Amino acid sequence: MMEVNKIYNEDCLVGLKKLEDNSIDLIITDPPYNIGKDFANDSIDEEEYLKWCKNWISECVRVLKVGGAFYLTLGWQCVAEIKQIFNKEEFMRLKNWIIWYRFDGWKGDKGFAQSHEHILYYIKDNVPPFDLTEFGKHITEKRKEAGYKTVDKLMEDMGLYKLVNRKSGKSGYFSGAGFVESGKKKPTLQEMVKLNKLLELDKKYQIDIKSVDKKKYNVLFNKCDACDDVWLNPKSERKRLGHPTQKPTKLFKRIITVSSNEGDIVLDIFMGSGTTAVSCKELGRNFIGFEVSKDYCEIAKKRLEQNTLTKLNSESISPPKPKGMGIQDGRII
Repeated sequence: MMEVNKIYNEDCLVGLKKLEDNSIDLIITDPPYNIGKDFANDSIDEEEYLKWCKNWISECVRVLKVGGAFYLTLGWQCVAEIKQIFNKEEFMRLKNWIIWYRFDGWKGDKGFAQSHEHILYYIKDNVPPFDLTEFGKHITEKRKEAGYKTVDKLMEDMGLYKLVNRKSGKSGYFSGAGFVESGKKKPTLQEMVKLNKLLELDKKYQIDIKSVDKKKYNVLFNKCDACDDVWLNPKSERKRLGHPTQKPTKLFKRIITVSSNEGDIVLDIFMGSGTTAVSCKELGRNFIGFEVSKDYCEIAKKRLEQNTLTKLNSESISPPKPKGMGIQDGRII
């Protein structure tokens, strides 16, 4: 395992290769949007850009622990294409598509101001891919073989669902999106663990429970100051420390609080000026970061050296000079 609480000045694809499988608790990152700005996301051919994204996304999925969360902040220019890449990652499940309203949109002569960004929130659940209709029929068969005459009795023994009073006057268990026996709902990791324990499922539906941290059976979700998937705060960072797309610390602290615990390891493969690292330090999390720009690494280092973690005077830091960008051997340069 790489040394934690350190930002490595290297390409993320090089750094990711050094991380072990299932070793990271949370990934949060703000990748280049490929929108032709004069910093490290200059114009790249779309096909090359998406190929590059596919490479680092696959590596991130590999190093993320089962049950871990993966957050990406994205602009409207690329969010649909990035989601299509994730759709092919069989062990990743989209938990929420969050809209962050920045309050700083610029309005031109025509059209509406661009005042929001997207945050894709994924969970690695390690549930094997299979035909849901076939799986539902299999659960029905195995439930009856195990002596469960009703779905409610099985749901009761699984211990995952709420007991509610139905309109008919009878009580029953409610699972929100429906029970897996319907053949319309993909089971969660937690449901698969319980079903494998209570029913003798066929081999293709079995999962390696020993490799899963029991704490990750449930989706980790600590309480925070937001309750839905449209975030009206915090406002966009006003005092940026040399990085033109620096995200507010409050934004990343919210995400880190929700999807990690103290002592967990948080990975940011596009560390930029160090907002993720600063947030982790304040919240008692460990971090590993990759950043290809030496200038941004120096800015991040200075931020982390602040004993009080107060913001640096932005005038004391000269932003990196614009550099061209391209792809060489599958890496960003």
